[in-house]
Amino acid sequence: MKRVEPSKVIAMLLKKLNDIPAPQPGDKGKPGKDGVTKVITETVHVQEKSEPGQTGAAPEHEIVNGEIRFKNPDGTWGKFITVQPSMGGGGLAQAVTYTQVAQARFLVNRRSLIEGTNIFGVNFAGAVELILPSGISKNIIIVVKDESNNASSNNITITTENQ
Repeated sequence: MKRVEPSKVIAMLLKKLNDIPAPQPGDKGKPGKDGVTKVITETVHVQEKSEPGQTGAAPEHEIVNGEIRFKNPDGTWGKFITVQPSMGGGGLAQAVTYTQVAQARFLVNRRSLIEGTNIFGVNFAGAVELILPSGISKNIIIVVKDESNNASSNNITITTENQ
């Protein structure tokens, strides 16, 4: 079977459609309707089955605040899209949110916490105090990540509002 380029297929179909005469009313029966009245029955292209290729490297991407975007082939970045929670091993959806901490004192708003995993990425050249609301639900998981790798010399202190 011969492969035909899609643009040639479209051009061929348009030519065939243009060659179809307009319907004329007959002596017997009702007038025909405007439009295509001929069915094209020939096969233009059938994709041959091929072997799957090798798995390539994952595309370059960024994940920020539960959203992901991918790098385009021209080097520009695509738009961020929201990632839906995946199903965990227990069959329950596991939500994850990420917040960057880039200041010395960071007060966490209770309404910003979700039931699931809340990741706070600390990236600050100095000591950081992370202040959590008191009495948070047991279904709220807090993860603090030392993204700047400076916690050995610049402490990250975690307290609650009432301390």
